Order: sequence, then structure tokens, then C-alpha cells
Amino acid sequence: MSNIDEATRISALRRYNILDTAPETEFENIISLVQSTFKVPMAAISFIDTDRQWFKASRGLEASETPRDVAFCDYTIRNDAVMVVPDAKADERFADNPFVTDAGVKCYMGTPLKTSDGQNIGSLCVIGTDPRDFSADEASILASFGDLVVSQLELRQSANLDHLTHTMSRGAFLDQIDGVIKAYHQKGVCATLAILDVDRFKDANDGYGHPVGDRILQAFATACSDNLRSDDLIGRLGGDEFGILLRGVTPVTARTILARIHTEISKISLPDIPDIKISASIGYTSIADEIQTKEGWIEKTDEALYRAKANGRAQMVAA
Repeated sequence: MSNIDEATRISALRRYNILDTAPETEFENIISLVQSTFKVPMAAISFIDTDRQWFKASRGLEASETPRDVAFCDYTIRNDAVMVVPDAKADERFADNPFVTDAGVKCYMGTPLKTSDGQNIGSLCVIGTDPRDFSADEASILASFGDLVVSQLELRQSANLDHLTHTMSRGAFLDQIDGVIKAYHQKGVCATLAILDVDRFKDANDGYGHPVGDRILQAFATACSDNLRSDDLIGRLGGDEFGILLRGVTPVTARTILARIHTEISKISLPDIPDIKISASIGYTSIADEIQTKEGWIEKTDEALYRAKANGRAQMVAA
């Protein structure tokens, strides 16, 4: 895998919605077991983003992320085999790395975290402060632990999906809002939150039955998802209400994306029930300094949605 299709790899990483999430017991337990098994001072589950290495769980490391260009794990994901560095000081790739020169890293072993579609999105690694030549058996054990991490990712993704619409579940979507707020206040990364309702969904659901209602929700979710970028998120908040997070966008760009979604929703049709017309009411809010919590952001966006519905539905309103 030396020739990485980076766009496809990053898309696979984004699919798991794992970056900037809070610690989770399952991953903490794995990394504790790995550290104990290999008797090393440092161990980590890391994911390689476009320009950074982010740690989902770690032991012996103070930082939650590092620049990608100094990450040992960035080398690990370039191949499918376990990477062993017995003596980093004697390895020309790492001899001048700040983790070696400043933090005293001397040995490293990492296994790539490979998704079901063959993308190496991160690494499970162990790190020592003395030279150490890890054995083939140890490499095999670490690879097995890596498979366990990926299995946990898959379980987490399944649990966090709404199985009717294949969007994120309410809980998973709300968890992502915390990370977006943090990215704005720490790094100035802009974002927009939108909340959408299917107009008069109850009438269609009651009049034609739940199977037709399910088809409407699925078509609605598809119209939204098909017009989002790879960094954007959509979740079903409950019933006929959906949330969209547009990450790394200006307010102008956000409005353009939402307007396109609004138009595509209005084009939805059920060929066997031509008299059903589908539209959406949308409220949206771009993040600002005064937004400190997800509850506050959601409340402000909900107020915009209520205005859109009160004004006659089938429209977009900004907070």
C-alpha cells in the first residue's frame, strides 16, 4: 500500500466519525491491555488525519494529537505489515525526529488499522525508551490487537447508525457537535449546524401508512446525504427531524450547500403515489464566539427552524 489513495483513505476515516471524540471504555481497555502485554512505557491508538495524528486512546503520552509529519504511525499506514523500528536513533527516517531527539523514543512497533474496504486509517502502536528488537511473535500479537480495534470501530459505527435512514443516530450526532465547538474555539474552524423537518410528515404517515412514511424518510435522508461533502455529517434526531453539521465552511458556503439540499428534497417523488409532495423546513446557525455548548447551539438553531415552519414551511431560515 505504498501508493496511498489519500482521498479514499480520508473518506474511510471520516466514515467512522471517530476524530475528536471523548474517551471510550472499549478503546481504553484495549490500550491498557496492549501496554501491559508488551511492558512498554507508551502505547496508543492513533488515527492519521489529513495533517495530524490524533490519539483515541493512549498511555504515557501527554498530547492528544501531533503534526502528521512527525508521526511514526504515518509510516505504518503506508504498508500492510507491522512496522518495527528497533533503534530509532539508528534509523535515518527517525534519527532527527523530535520524538527521538527530545522525548527519548528509542523503539517503536505499529500495526496499521485496516478497514473492511482496505484503507489504513490509523495505527495501534507501542513505544519504548530503550532499543528493542520486537520478535515476529510479538508483531503477530500486536496485529491481532489491531484487528480488535477495527472490530470495535465497526461495532461502534453500527451502534451509532439509524438503521432506517443509514444516517447517524441522535446520540452519535450530538456527540460530534462537541468536537466541532472545540475545533472552533481552539483552532477557529468554522461550521454550521442545520436542523431539518419533513413538512407535514404526519399527514403522509397517517394517510398512507408507516411503510410509505419510511420510504419518505429514506428518500429525504438520501437527498441530504448525496449533496454533502465528505467532511459533513447528517443524523436523524428523531421522527422526521434531521440534523446536518457542515464542517470547515463559511456561512456563505453553508447556505449554498443547504439551498442545494433544499432544492433536491423538493424534487423527491414516489412514482406510485404521485400526489405526495415532499418539502423541508430548515433552520440553521453558523458557529460564533457566544456558542459554547451544544445545547445552546441546538436551541438557537431550533428557534430558526420554528420560524421557518411558522412562516409557511418549505423554506430556510438563518438564526
